[in-house]
Amino acid sequence: IDYLLINMNYLHVLIKKYVLFTIILFDAVPYHIKEAVMNNKKLLGRRIKEIRKKRGFTQEQLAEAVNIDITTLSGIESGRHFPSLVTLEKISDTLDSCLAALFDFSRLVPVDEMKLHIKDNINALPDEDVKFIYRLIYKKSQEELEKL
Repeated sequence: IDYLLINMNYLHVLIKKYVLFTIILFDAVPYHIKEAVMNNKKLLGRRIKEIRKKRGFTQEQLAEAVNIDITTLSGIESGRHFPSLVTLEKISDTLDSCLAALFDFSRLVPVDEMKLHIKDNINALPDEDVKFIYRLIYKKSQEELEKL
């Protein structure tokens, strides 16, 4: 038992050092990368909230099903907390969704931002992709004209 306690204490010290190292390392990370990480936390939280509501769960129901405190779920959904992989798996299982769906942020991007992104990146696309996009837009505009 003494051996186990010594190993547990050693493990606790290692975890503390790792957390401290992570904090120091994160302080050394450029601002734009920190901002991207923070933005991903918010996007993940918004996506979980979107799926939760779509599936008809309240925060209380999901928190109880996942076995976490409601304040923890609230923190995850608001982007203040990043869930562990175990919690993410429980959330995805409870919401009958795959993990990848939780990270599909494309639905959360505002339309104006989508248009700007398309405009800024259209020239970098291969010609076949540009032709495909053109056909989509052309087809949609033809359908709209036929409605008139």
